[in-house]
Amino acid sequence: MKIALISPLPPYRGGIATFSHLLVSHLLPRHELYAVNFRRLYPQILFPGKSQLHPSRTALTPVRTDSILDALAPPSWGLAARRIEAFQPDICLFIYWMPFFIPAYWRLVRLLGPRYKSAVLCHNVEEHESVAGLRWLKRRFFQNADRLVVLSSVSRDQLQNLSITTPTIVLFHPLYPVYGNELPQEAAKAQLGVPPEKPMILFFGVVRPYKGLIHLIEAARTLRQQGASFHLRVAGEFYQGYDETAAFVSREDLAEYVTLENRFIPDQEVASYFSAADVVALPYLTATQSRVVPIAYHFNRPVVVTEVGGLPEVVRQGETGFLVPPADSSELAEVLGQNLPEGFHAMRGGVERAKGQFSWENFVTQLERFLS
Repeated sequence: MKIALISPLPPYRGGIATFSHLLVSHLLPRHELYAVNFRRLYPQILFPGKSQLHPSRTALTPVRTDSILDALAPPSWGLAARRIEAFQPDICLFIYWMPFFIPAYWRLVRLLGPRYKSAVLCHNVEEHESVAGLRWLKRRFFQNADRLVVLSSVSRDQLQNLSITTPTIVLFHPLYPVYGNELPQEAAKAQLGVPPEKPMILFFGVVRPYKGLIHLIEAARTLRQQGASFHLRVAGEFYQGYDETAAFVSREDLAEYVTLENRFIPDQEVASYFSAADVVALPYLTATQSRVVPIAYHFNRPVVVTEVGGLPEVVRQGETGFLVPPADSSELAEVLGQNLPEGFHAMRGGVERAKGQFSWENFVTQLERFLS
C-alpha cells in the first residue's frame, strides 16, 4: 500500500512527532511511504515552551520527507497537495491532535479530491482545555474523512457525540522502544542524584494545568507528614505555573522530597528517569490517553493514574497499576504509601506480561487491515 503521511516528524520534538516517527519506522518495511512534515509547526503564541525542535534528533532519512506544510500559509497547502498527488498514494493518513491544524488539513483533502482516500488518526478529539466554537469545524473535518482511527474508546464516544458516522476503529497507544532499554535501578538513581534507598515517584512530561500535578504534590505532603521516605521527581517543562508550584513546595517544606526539573527531557535521558522510578504517577484531571503509560510499560514500571478519559482502559487494577479518583490527593497518597516500594516492585512482572498487547506489531497489523 502507498501511504502519504501528513504529520509533525523529527526534528520537531514532543509526543506527536515521536509517535509518528515510530509509526513510520514500523510501516516502512511493509508499505511505500511519503511523509509531509511541517516547515513551521506552531506560531509562538501557541507554544509556551523554549524550543519546538529536538536537540538530538534529526530528520528521518529512510523515508522521502518534504518539510513544506505551514498551517498559517495557504500556499504551502497547495504545494503539499501537488507533492502528494505526484506520489499517487492509496490513502492519505493525517495525524490530528488539535483543531488549529484543521483548516490546512481540510483544504488538503479538498484539493486532493475524492480520488485519494483520507484517514485521520486522532490523538485527541476534544481539547484538554476546551475552546468554544470548534464543534462545527471538527465535525466537518471528521465527517469528510473516509476512515478514523482513535486511541481510546473515550475518543470514539466523543466522535459519536459530534454525530460522526465515518467508519472508526479504536486502537491503543503503543510502546516506546525509541527510548532504549531499562537500566539497573540503582545506577539510574545515581545518575539523577537520588539516594538508592529512597523509593522514587516519577511525574513525566510537559506540565499543564489539566495534568493535576498539584494534587500529586499534595499527596507528597501527606506522605512526608506520615514519615515516609521517598523522592518525587517532576521531569518536564512547565508551560505555566512553575513559580506557584515551586512556592508551594518551599512553603510546605518539601524541598528534600520533591524535585521540579523544569526542562524538556531529551530522548537519551528518558531511560534514566523511568528506570530510576518505582512508580509513574499520572494525576490528570482530564485525558483521552497518554503516551506516558506506554513509556512506563516499556520500562516495566507500574503506574498510578486517575479515573479520567481513556486512562483506565490501559491499566489492569492491581496488576499493572492502580486507579484513583481525580483531584483526590488523600487517595493518591494512600495508594502510594501502601505500595512504595515493595508493592510496586512486585507489579513489574504484571507489566511485563501485559505489555505485549501494546506492541507496534499489533498496532500496525490492525491499522493496515482497517485502512485497506
